[in-house]
Amino acid sequence: MAEIPYEQIKADGARTARYQWLNLGDADDGTPVIVGERPDGSLQVEGTFAGATVVLEGSNDGVNWVTLTDDQGAAVSFTAAGLNMFVARPWKVRPLTSGGGGAAINATLLLGS
Repeated sequence: MAEIPYEQIKADGARTARYQWLNLGDADDGTPVIVGERPDGSLQVEGTFAGATVVLEGSNDGVNWVTLTDDQGAAVSFTAAGLNMFVARPWKVRPLTSGGGGAAINATLLLGS
């Protein structure tokens, strides 16, 4: 299990922030991003899943992490490419992978203004 650093991506003049983790493998976690006061967020994932699952986790203390949910109460969880929003506004968020064998997943987080 490795901690994969994120890269902050220019938001093209919009009042948003974007972060990307590249090549998340099997049982990797992304370096956490501080959400701050940004009210809206979504996670997009793509790549080779090879049986892996990606969830978006949040934490208010940076130690205890929980899987975030969308506006319908479903876990923000992916087993294939997709995009989903999250409604909770924790202090930090991060993607986490589990399972798989040879996964290479890119995850892009968008935080609204």
